[in-house]
Amino acid sequence: MKAQNTYLAQKYAKAFDLCAKNTKEAKANLSCYQKALKSIKQVEDIIKNPAIAFNVKKPLLDKVLGQDIGACFISLLVEEKRFYLAPFIEQELALLLDKRQGLARVQITSALPLNTSEQKQIEQVLSKYFNTSLNLSFKEDKNILGGLIIKKEDESIDGSILGQLKNLEQALKR
Repeated sequence: MKAQNTYLAQKYAKAFDLCAKNTKEAKANLSCYQKALKSIKQVEDIIKNPAIAFNVKKPLLDKVLGQDIGACFISLLVEEKRFYLAPFIEQELALLLDKRQGLARVQITSALPLNTSEQKQIEQVLSKYFNTSLNLSFKEDKNILGGLIIKKEDESIDGSILGQLKNLEQALKR
């Protein structure tokens, strides 16, 4: 995603998140938003068509989406010609909800699948390291050859064999 789109998605997500008084309400609002995104799929071609004026789209949106907070927000995005940001805003809203709940999102990349025991062990170690509760996601990438790559927001820890080989290559070039 381009930097400008990231910036805009964060701003819209923050504004939407401010509508919630507490975590429970923020969770409900995110659910409404996600429901509205799914509902709009049936008319997405019309919504994305720039040749159709918003005043023609509005009754269709109201009929398909209803009037809850998620529907109203999607309608606003369509009116402002920012609907293309909708999936990115959804990601940002999920991140904001995690922050409200005191969770940090961490992505773990390994060369081979990790069993449940290994995943729990990694979660325990990283919870202590980051000193917070974690929302972990695991993925596989055979290209890293072995080890782990750990990504938390802007922080990255590359403990992969591929990363070590690249570091060694850089050191030998000096």
